[in-house]
Amino acid sequence: MDALANADAWIALVSLAAMEIVLGIDNILALSFLLLIGVLLTAEGLGQHVSKGYVYFAMGFSLFVELLNIRRTKVAQPIQLHSRFEQPPSGA
Repeated sequence: MDALANADAWIALVSLAAMEIVLGIDNILALSFLLLIGVLLTAEGLGQHVSKGYVYFAMGFSLFVELLNIRRTKVAQPIQLHSRFEQPPSGA
C-alpha cells in the first residue's frame, strides 16, 4: 500500500483528472499515463530505479502531441459532400 502514500502518484492522478476536465484529453492518453505511472511504481517496488526524467519526458512528449492533435482538429474544415445522401424508399 506504499503506492497510495506516494505523493507522485497522487499528483499524477490529480493532474490527469485536471487535463481530462479542462482540456478534454482523450481517455486513451490518460490511461496510458496511468499505466506508465503504475509500471514505474511497480518497478520501484521491486527495487529497480527509473529516472524521473525519462518518465517526465515521455509524458510531456505525449501531451505535446495530443495538444497538437487537438489544435489540428479544431482548425480543420468540415468535409463537404458532393451530393446529399437520400435514404432509399422502404419497400423497394
